[in-house]
Amino acid sequence: GLALSLFDNAHWSALTAQAPLRRWRLIELNKGMGLMQRPLQINERILHYLAGIQQLDSVLQDFVRPVHGHRALVASHRQQALELANTWAKASDRPTLPILQLTGSNPTSQTDIAWHTCQALELNLYRLAGQDVPKTVKELGQFLQIWEREAILNRSALMLDCTETKLIQHEEAIERLLEQIRSPLMINGRDRLHSPARSIVNVDIGKPSHQEQQSQWERHLEPFGPDMGPMIPSLVTQFNLTRPEIDAVCDHVLGQVEL
Repeated sequence: GLALSLFDNAHWSALTAQAPLRRWRLIELNKGMGLMQRPLQINERILHYLAGIQQLDSVLQDFVRPVHGHRALVASHRQQALELANTWAKASDRPTLPILQLTGSNPTSQTDIAWHTCQALELNLYRLAGQDVPKTVKELGQFLQIWEREAILNRSALMLDCTETKLIQHEEAIERLLEQIRSPLMINGRDRLHSPARSIVNVDIGKPSHQEQQSQWERHLEPFGPDMGPMIPSLVTQFNLTRPEIDAVCDHVLGQVEL
């Protein structure tokens, strides 16, 4: 009652469960007799936000992890990241963005491209493993309520990582997530997911071109001198590696060789 008395034209409906204050969990009602007499408490995450502190809600910390990019992309992957960012930018006036799905056998490159896509749009990226999607309707609803508030407060997108998910065991929960989520969502994995209720843009993430792989080998093997040059085309043809794989091989070799 005291809180409502501070505002002109205030109405008790502002404190109902579906009104924004409680639906987005901006405030919480403590125990008391009757709706109007119960003490109000600001949500801890909202208090931190108002104080200028960005801190992931404690409920979400059991489900999502921040994604940090640390690799520059090869030209072909950089182009794919820009095209994905442009897809979201062009759809920004829609109620919901299309889901961006990155498929293929190279999860590291998929994650790097997803991160660069979000960077182009000034979005933070968080990872949710497919096997960690809440399984019941109630649990998923509670998760999405808090996650979508976080997506607004911290300009964030969610990456559903199905790389190690046994889809047949989690299919129902994942389908509900795809249907109900309204904040920016990306998917990465080996197999395509489908949703009759949502638009999903699929992009297959392949390995770098032979020329791009050759450039990576040349950059790493430059300390060995020009004698290594003639061997590089054979390395590209024989192994056909991704950029992270080339980086790992060369770092291992260089760590064992005295230049």
